Amino acid sequence: MNDKEFLSLRNKIFKYLRPLLGAKLFAHIRGVEAAAVQLAAASSNYGLIQKCAVAALLHDAAKSFTLDQMQRVVKLSRGKAFPKEVMQNAGLLHGHVSAIIARDKFKITDRAIISAIKRHTLGRPDMNALEKIIFISDYIEPNRRFKGIEELRGRVYTALFSYGLDCALLIVVRDKIKTLAAMNIRIDKTLPAIEKRLTSKITKNISDIL
Repeated sequence: MNDKEFLSLRNKIFKYLRPLLGAKLFAHIRGVEAAAVQLAAASSNYGLIQKCAVAALLHDAAKSFTLDQMQRVVKLSRGKAFPKEVMQNAGLLHGHVSAIIARDKFKITDRAIISAIKRHTLGRPDMNALEKIIFISDYIEPNRRFKGIEELRGRVYTALFSYGLDCALLIVVRDKIKTLAAMNIRIDKTLPAIEKRLTSKITKNISDIL
């Protein structure tokens, strides 16, 4: 899309989401956009920067919906449900519903954008660049406040500019696994699979930042 189309779409998204999400969630999606644009800028790919901005703004479009509302959107849009483990978990389902909103309300057909929105919570082992950036940005965006976040952000950006996007992603995945384990939250098999895949791909010695 050209600049005019991008700015028009961005404004439409803002008008839709600002009253829907409330102040805290709206600040979060703006923070994810800011982080995603920074990460994408390292690629010098202007088209990727635009896609990252759109995916970031819409990744939590359905986050304020109740589980029942999300389930209704899915059934109305798809005519069938996702697997039970997704349909009964708002934390997983909201990404799928946000992707439906992106497609149906904003007429977004770009598969990479839709996939990045849909998969931003858990990711997948073979993520593309856009999916990786949204996954990372959702975790380290400027409004995040948890112990060690500043040090983590520093390591992520150091990894990105010194070793590449996969190394930055590996740092986030490992921190997410560690955090979930410390909270006694069941770790979905997807995250260890991503870690294993990244470890097999990265051949450089990056022990200094892990």
